Amino acid sequence: MPRGFKKDIQATKAARYEDDRSFVSLPKIIPNGCPNIVHHLVLYGLEDKKPIRAEIFRRNREENGGKNCCWKCGKVVFDGESESLMHPEHRGEWDHICNKPGRRCDCPENGRVACRACHKKEHVQVQFGRHA
Repeated sequence: MPRGFKKDIQATKAARYEDDRSFVSLPKIIPNGCPNIVHHLVLYGLEDKKPIRAEIFRRNREENGGKNCCWKCGKVVFDGESESLMHPEHRGEWDHICNKPGRRCDCPENGRVACRACHKKEHVQVQFGRHA
């Protein structure tokens, strides 16, 4: 279980998640994130994350006149669901606003749409075995 989140057993059972690791947390405040004492979602697996991702992209389209745009650079991106053969650079990605251990929940309020390039800049990963 991720550090900083404790499982609400009853709420998790009621949610009926596909992945056994997914859960609803007990209510808590997330510093520099969610200032209210509320339940948070900690999700694993495509099926459990799919409805939240769809909500984040829907909200983004509503805010941007019917198009999904990167929160950082404004580039128009696609949700990837309807365009399975599109080049990855054109797919929007789910970016967590608060991504620190113990604070990274999968609630829609903690999500925004990013283009692949901006999302990669936010999450630099070490590439072992690759040479420049």
